[in-house]
Amino acid sequence: MTTKGPLNLPFDPWEAAAAEADLIERSWSEYAEGVKKEQDAWRAKWPCHCEACGGWCGHAFGGDYHNPPDFDPCEALAPEWCHRCGYEGFDEDHEGLLVVPDNRKYYRLTKRVCFWCHHNDDDGIPEM
Repeated sequence: MTTKGPLNLPFDPWEAAAAEADLIERSWSEYAEGVKKEQDAWRAKWPCHCEACGGWCGHAFGGDYHNPPDFDPCEALAPEWCHRCGYEGFDEDHEGLLVVPDNRKYYRLTKRVCFWCHHNDDDGIPEM
């Protein structure tokens, strides 16, 4: 046992390391519990989402600090179907359409956006 500080109180480095490890474990479990609640809330909001990709429209892999990850598009659903809401939300060109209620015209959007839920491939099940 070693001493520490001006009062020369006993200090056990193994005890301090165990206390720090316990704090890290509790912090991690609280974080994981919070993510689980977010995942459950997201699933409740979008019950018909694609189970293969979790609504992200694909899978990211690889990459590091200097290089962004590659993206492999999900092929579990047809291209016309939205991976978040589960409905057919894209036209035959796989682009979203926007209806303007005033004059009932269709306007093509420049980015892929679902007609029903306005999903544009930027949302999915929260991940850890």
